[in-house]
Amino acid sequence: MAQTKTISANTIATPLTPVITEKSANLAQTGAYVFVVPKHATKVSVAQAFKNIYGLTPKRVNMLITHGKEHRFGRAISRRPDLKRAIVYLNAGERVDLFEKTTK
Repeated sequence: MAQTKTISANTIATPLTPVITEKSANLAQTGAYVFVVPKHATKVSVAQAFKNIYGLTPKRVNMLITHGKEHRFGRAISRRPDLKRAIVYLNAGERVDLFEKTTK
């Protein structure tokens, strides 16, 4: 699981948990990084938390909410949780090493 880093921004802790998928790895090559954030997080709080954690000022931040799907296990119907994601864009030439390659 990805390591979660927490920093206090405007008295609200905004943890940034990186999304580690093939699609987010491809986005990272273009300078866009995807994080799961709490539902109360705003673009400003995410930008401040990113600056405090990684020391880089984002160019822009986009937010999206992924609604959880219903799924069944036998007769029981339950629902996966909704997720709020932030896509943080950096200026050209700036990088954050979230996807480290390890060789054995």
